[in-house]
Amino acid sequence: IVKQLKSGQFKMTSFQLRLWRELATIFMIAIVFVVILKNALNWIYGLIGIMGVAMAIMIAVKLYKNYRLKK
Repeated sequence: IVKQLKSGQFKMTSFQLRLWRELATIFMIAIVFVVILKNALNWIYGLIGIMGVAMAIMIAVKLYKNYRLKK
């Protein structure tokens, strides 16, 4: 990404970059779940929780994109 920016030939859109940033957020939340709740949390519930957070973030990103396009 840095090399593309320096050369002026950047191929990713702002929406794609936003999704990469949110993916990092999802990974961070998953790591915190695993570290804090280790054995106390059933893995099925943990997976459902992480997927729920991921869906909520994705919906929020899409709603924000639609809001920005309407302005």
